[in-house]
Order: sequence, then C-alpha cells, then structure tokens
Amino acid sequence: GDVCDSCPNDATNTCATDTDGDGVLNVEDNCIAKANPLQTDTDLDGMGDACDICPNDSTNLCTSDIDSDGIPNNIDNCPTIANGTQTNYDNDTFGDACDTCNDIDNDGVGDSGFTNTACFISNGPDNCTFAVNPIQVDTDLDGIGNKCDICPAGNNDLDADMDGIADACDYCPNDPTNNCTSVLLDSDADGIPDNFDNCPNISNSTQINNDDDAFGDACDTCNDIDNDGVGDPGFINTTCSVSNGPDNCIYKSNPMQTDTDMDGIGNECDICPAGANNLDIDADGIADACDYCPTDPSNMCSSASTDTDADGIPDDWDNCPLNANVPQADKDSDGIGDACDTCNDIDNDGVGDAGFINTTCSVSNGPDNCPIHQNPTQLDIDGDGQGNACDEIHNQDQDADLILDVNDNCPHIYNPTQSNIDNDLFGDSCDSFNDLDSDSDGVLNIVDNCPLNANSAQGDIDGDGTGNACDVCTDSDGDGVGDPGYNNSQCSSANIDDNCVYKVNTNQLDTDLDGMGNACDICPKGNNDLDTDNDGIANACDYCPNDATDNCAFAYVDTDTDGIPDDWDNCSLISNSVQADYDSDGTGDICDPCTDIDRDGIGDAGFSNTQCSLNNIEDNCPFGYNPQQEDLDNNSVGDACESTDETIIIRSGGSGNGIRDYAPYEDEENNNEEEDVAQENKPEDNSKPVEDTSDNKSEEENNFMGCSANSFGNKYDGLFMLLVLLCLKARNRFKLNF
Repeated sequence: GDVCDSCPNDATNTCATDTDGDGVLNVEDNCIAKANPLQTDTDLDGMGDACDICPNDSTNLCTSDIDSDGIPNNIDNCPTIANGTQTNYDNDTFGDACDTCNDIDNDGVGDSGFTNTACFISNGPDNCTFAVNPIQVDTDLDGIGNKCDICPAGNNDLDADMDGIADACDYCPNDPTNNCTSVLLDSDADGIPDNFDNCPNISNSTQINNDDDAFGDACDTCNDIDNDGVGDPGFINTTCSVSNGPDNCIYKSNPMQTDTDMDGIGNECDICPAGANNLDIDADGIADACDYCPTDPSNMCSSASTDTDADGIPDDWDNCPLNANVPQADKDSDGIGDACDTCNDIDNDGVGDAGFINTTCSVSNGPDNCPIHQNPTQLDIDGDGQGNACDEIHNQDQDADLILDVNDNCPHIYNPTQSNIDNDLFGDSCDSFNDLDSDSDGVLNIVDNCPLNANSAQGDIDGDGTGNACDVCTDSDGDGVGDPGYNNSQCSSANIDDNCVYKVNTNQLDTDLDGMGNACDICPKGNNDLDTDNDGIANACDYCPNDATDNCAFAYVDTDTDGIPDDWDNCSLISNSVQADYDSDGTGDICDPCTDIDRDGIGDAGFSNTQCSLNNIEDNCPFGYNPQQEDLDNNSVGDACESTDETIIIRSGGSGNGIRDYAPYEDEENNNEEEDVAQENKPEDNSKPVEDTSDNKSEEENNFMGCSANSFGNKYDGLFMLLVLLCLKARNRFKLNF
C-alpha cells in the first residue's frame, strides 16, 4: 500500500534512487541532475542553485533580454544596452558599450579611443596603456610614460653611435661597443653605472621600479604607487609616511584607508562600498547593497520612481538629485557628485582640485598643486607647479648632500660642492669626463691635478692635490697666505706673498721690517747681516755685540739660569729659554700675570691669568678689544669678533694701552671730534712733566710707534691684526708708553 511505498506515484520506484550521487534521494533532491549535497536554494524557488539558471531571482526573469541583443540578461555584459558582439576591450565586468572606464592595465587612467567618464585617477588618455602607471610620469615629456618609454630620460630617436640605445640613456653615447662602462663607477657591480642606477649600492640589473619613484624596488623603503603614504602589498615597506601598508586601494590615493563594508577593498576602489560586491539577487550587475531595486533586475520598483532630474538615478540614491549626472562621478568621494559639488577637494585640505568649478573651498578654490595629499600651504620648493607633498622626485635627496635630486649633478653620489670642472650635465663625482684627457697633457682627468690646464709634470709645490698650473692658492704652510711667485687670488689673504713660506704665520709678523717673517727670521729684532764681532749672531740679537766670545760682563747675569741674560730675558726670574710671549707685551708667558693680546683686560684662553681686570674669565674675542665681553647670540664668540662692519680703532693718547675701542668706520670722524673736545677741556696737569722721547727717534719711528689710526686704521683693515701686533712689538722694544 501507499503507506509502505517509498514511491507511491512511481511504479518503477526510481524516486528512491539517488541519480546524482549526492546522498540526497531524488524524491527530496532539489536538483536531481547535479550533485548538491547542501541543497542550497538562494531564491527559495524550490530549485537548487546548482540547477537554477537564475539562482538569485525567484521569478527567473534573469533569462529575459531587456536590450533585445540576443544575450540573456544574466550573461549580458551590458544588459540594458544592445551589444550583440559583447566586445570587452579591457576584460572587466562591463562591455565597451556601457563601460564608463576602459582601462586595460587597471591603473585608474582611461585608455585612448574610448569615452571614459568615471575612471578612478583620470579619464585619460593613458600615456602607457599596457603598463600600470597611475602617476603618468613622463620625464622627457614625449607623450610616452616612463613605464613604456625605451629611454625616459630623453629623445628616443637620437643615437649618435648607432648602437640602438638613445643617447640620453646610453652610458657610452659615443662608443657603439659600450666599452667605456668598464671604467664607470658601479658600486654594486650590477652592470648599471652609479649615475644611472636607481639602487647604486644594491645589485638590481633589471632596475624594476614598481611605483616609478627615484628608487628601484630593491632599495625602496616605501613602494607606494598612488603616493598616498600607504605602502603597497608585496613589498617590505619601512618608511612610508602614513602606514607601511598594505594599501587597500593601490591605484587611488586613500590615506585614510576607509573600508565601510570591511571587505578588504577601500571605498575608493570598491564598486559597492556599502556591502558585499558578490551578492546580486536580481543578477543585474549591481551589488544588492548598492542596488535601488535589489530584487528587480529592471530596477522599476516604486522606491526608484522619484527622479527629479530625470537622469535615471532615483533621488534617494542620486548624489546630485537636482543635476542630471548619469555616471554619478564623485571625484573626491564626499557623497556630492561632481556635477553639483562646489568644492571638489579629494585630499580635504581646503584647496579645490583642478578641472572643477570650485566656489566654496575653505582655503582656496585652487587649483591644488598636490590634489592627493593634504597641503593647505601649497608649498612648492622647486617651483615646478607640483606641491612638495606630491613632488616625490623633485624633493628627493638620495645622496643626502642637501642638494635636491632635480638640481643635483650627481644625485646618487654625495657631492655637496657640486664640482663640475667641465660644466657638463654630470658632476665630477660621477662624470665619465674623468676618463678623458681634456688638456691633452698625457694625464687622464681622473688623476690629473689640473685636468683643464696642461701640466704633464703635475707640479704641486704645496701638496694640496691641485697642481701649480691651476691652483688659486699655493700655500705650502697652509696659513692662508700664498707663496710668492704663484697665482694666489683666492687665499684667505688674497694676493699677499707669504714672508715665511714653510712655517705657519698667519699674522705675517715682521718686527724688523726686513721682509722676512719673525717665524723664519734668525734675528727678528734687526738686520741679520750686521754682526760687528763676527760671531754669527746679528747685533740686534747678540748679548755681546762687540765680543765674539760673548763674555761681556752684563751677559753673565742670568738669575734664572735659562741661558738668557737678565737684560734680555722677558722672565728674568723664571727659566724660559724659548722666551714665548704670546701677547707681545714684553713679559714672557711663563711669568705674565695677564696674557691679553688685545689689551682689553680679559685674559686669553690657555694661560694662567691672575692680575687681569676680570680674573679667571677667558676672552671670547682675543683679537678684538671687548672689555664688556658682549655676546648677543650667546654662542661663546664675542660680538667684536663677529661684526662685519666694524674695526678696531688704535690711536695715540688713548687709555694707555694703545687700543682705544672699536667703532664703525663712518663714526671715526665723530670719534676724533669727541676726543679733540675731551683733550681741550681736560684740566692741565702740572704734577709731572711729560717726557719728550722724540729726540732720539726719527719722525717715521714716532709715527709708527704711536699706532695712529690715521696710519693704518682705515687703509689697511685687511691686515689690521698684523699691524696691531707690530705696534705692540714696537712699543715693547722701545720702552714706550702711549
């Protein structure tokens, strides 16, 4: 009976079998012909998804053909626009007939030949169609993006040596064998010379550079193709400005990484940021979360009926309900379509983006010089029209020499001086010029100490590495004063001949004015040739100038037994055979209670000063009179040494130390007038007659020893310190007080 019959309506009892072998008997299987053990039936129409031609549509209308092109809606790549050929150039979800962004390399830039209205980055045309390059870098401005350009550095058609390599990218543009590469610097030995290598210290012969910045992938610490500060997946990123990634929207700037539906695809790239992209019940190609009528493939449901601007987008969904805008383009993703947005500002920095009519932006209506990075100040350090925040190439300084790569003649090699002896495009540090012999003297530039001045002998008298033939300061002792007989136009003391070539004597002190500096003079006190007793010691330095045995009586008195008779000893009670007297005051350093070279009462560093005006304080400007020790910038260097428009004024009749003060040149006349008035009003002092010492000295000696400002204060300010020292020496020698 039927009660016991497993197939009461089937005499053959085949319903009790399992045709598809999925473990579900035919009598209960919602898809008998195809194994579907889970019996999934998404649209609950009683037909399992495995057999249902419209698994998401219980009405099974998906099999209709709305555009009558012979392609059912469920497989039509443009279900509402007739396109029987189903042409799909970029192989995405949409056929060419309805594709609002034909972009075969999926870099967000529309390809040429199509009407693109909704591409992520730009509607194009893409300057490199088949290689991802959203930034569209085109260094040589030839219309071919760097990613596709065989020579992005210059004209592809210029090839002087006909080796098939454009000159701008040819390591050896005049050598078809390219053998010159053997002498070019290649630090990482990858076959790419350093000045061409995008990773000069890491071998990368392929020079792969995913994000088209200045660094190859092998050494790039932030691979970020959309330049939004978030590192791209697949790379080891350590120094990205926002996050090391991975970026959830690689080809479109989205530093905030917003992902509303948390599907791993950032809103900027998500076709339906409101929900799952793969749920589409009515199979109309619109994800349910973004579908006006999720169960109606014709999208004619009542909720879609109100459309004020008649653009086919219901008001509740329209980002410009009063302005027809079928593509619903919203460049800055602010929810307001471009057609009605009064401030298109993708980076939300208050500066409007180019290409839009902006009227209400908070900072400026633009155009923004860096639309994908916030930069309200619009800084553009190199003035190229691209803001610093975006200008990755022009703001790079790969060799850390403080010269931006765009201006650096050796961007990969540290060369802060930018030396470029042949004035070509490459600095000396990376120039193949070094392998030539520019002056034809038989010495290659790379080893020639004067590569542009023939000097086969390579003479370099001062051993500074620059040959005599081109040295602008030949200075054997390195004291800043050039050796006589050479071009010394750029020495510290320009065009002055050193009076002691092989000993440092920056001040060029020459007490006896014999043309030989004291540092070299065997008798700096007088004529070396005058030696009355012929004992080999010049009279001016001879203790006993008339006694060749030097046994004269006064030479025997040597209280400190240092070999210097008391009458000559600058420290007669303390042994000091070298007679060092740093401040030239006639008192040797070893017994000088105040070593003070500028006579301002502040002792000089390195000496034991116990009787200076201010003891235990080191002079912050030892060569400039500054008793107050003014130091406005607190850098431990007195203002008197840092001034550029002042000089020390030395006069006779001053405070007794020969150094009056320092003052600007233009005030000197007033100072003279003030001093004259002071002298006229000074009460007459009859307590002590003034000793006249001029009888025994020539007029020339008196003028010199007075250290008059009129003698040298204004005319020789370049040698001022030299004259100060000369004056002090003279005063000491002739026992003068002025």
